[in-house]
Amino acid sequence: ASRYFKDPWLARRDYIDLLCDPSWGVREKFWDGHQSYFMDEIGRRQSLKFLEMQRFRMAMFTSCGWFFDDIAGLEARLVLRLAARALEMAKDFGANVEEGFVARLAEAKSNDPEAGDGATIYRQILQAKAAVPKAL
Repeated sequence: ASRYFKDPWLARRDYIDLLCDPSWGVREKFWDGHQSYFMDEIGRRQSLKFLEMQRFRMAMFTSCGWFFDDIAGLEARLVLRLAARALEMAKDFGANVEEGFVARLAEAKSNDPEAGDGATIYRQILQAKAAVPKAL
């Protein structure tokens, strides 16, 4: 992130301002305060994609998803969907860590033997996502 931002942690924190108000003035204030160099539109889009990846990464740690007693539950499935999106976006930045993530999920066994483990549930989420038609 330091290739985009002077202080990546501060930029990530202030990204909420853009999410709440994406108006031109707020966007320009964000770039003026955070960009590490003058970015063209392509650079800005790429840096915003990075911030979105971070947003999904943080959202996957939502406590309700991890403090329930079953990896097959609705809450855990929701955070696994968020994790899948973060991992998908990370590939665009050259980080392919999905295999290790899935291996660790395999250790989480569902209370329902038919549901399997976290890796099985994660793969089901990916299959369901792939089955959804893209917007026209």
